[in-house]
Parts: sequence; C-alpha cells; structure tokens
Amino acid sequence: MAALTMPRLRSLAFLVICLLLSLLYLAIQYHSHHSPVSSPPKITIIAIWNPKKNPQAYLPNFLASAKANAQVDFLFIVVDKDNVGCDVPIPPGAPNIKAVCLSVEEYLNLHVDFLCNHWACGIDDKTVVLNTLHERYPKDFVCIDIPNLP
Repeated sequence: MAALTMPRLRSLAFLVICLLLSLLYLAIQYHSHHSPVSSPPKITIIAIWNPKKNPQAYLPNFLASAKANAQVDFLFIVVDKDNVGCDVPIPPGAPNIKAVCLSVEEYLNLHVDFLCNHWACGIDDKTVVLNTLHERYPKDFVCIDIPNLP
C-alpha cells in the first residue's frame, strides 16, 4: 500500500469534507420538504354595528365572505340604539361568525366597566364616567347615522 503523501492527504480530507457537506445539504433539504407546514395565524375582526330599520343590502354579502374565509374570526357587536332588534343575517354553518346584541345601556356599561377596571374607579367615579358617556353618546360613531353617499 502506498504511503499517503501530504498532497494526497489534503485531497482525501477535501473529499471527505465535500461528502459531509453534501450529506448535510441533503438532510436539510429532506427536513424542509417533510416538516409540517405551520398555518398562518387567524385574524380576528371585531365590528360594532348599529342596525337600522331597513338593513343595509351589503350586509349578507359581507357576512357570506367572512364565512368563506376560515382564517377570519368575526365578532359582530350589535348596538340596538333604535330598539329594532338584533336580527343579524348570519349565514348558516358559519362557526367563525358570532353576534352579540347589546342595548345602548349595556354598551355604555361595558365601557364604564372596562375604563373603571383600568382606572380603579370608586362608586362615585363610575357614576361620573357613566354620566359622561351618556352626554357624549350622541357623538359616538355607533350613534351617528351616517347618510348614504350617492
């Protein structure tokens, strides 16, 4: 058997390193093609809506498109300011769409609860916050009737 000279030893080491790098590359390629694919995170949409006596024509189409997108969870908060009820036309078989019906008083009290939990209000403070919300409610976007544009 011939003795390994320095150039031959270097060539052999080079070939071994190339072989190991090739095996590493193949292992990475195999793993990347066979690992489970993670799904993108779901999107949660929360919409506050004020039903009118005559519901908007676009609403059923909007809800149908939300139903068709399984990556979207849609929470529809309905504030019944005109006391017309909360008949939301949720399409059947839409587990990703939920509707919550609130009276104006419930809507404002939820705001008071949220704010006062954050601010650590006392009983008197809660009354002041609720009265302030009642005063400002006519300017709330849930209350404002935006005219239909031509």
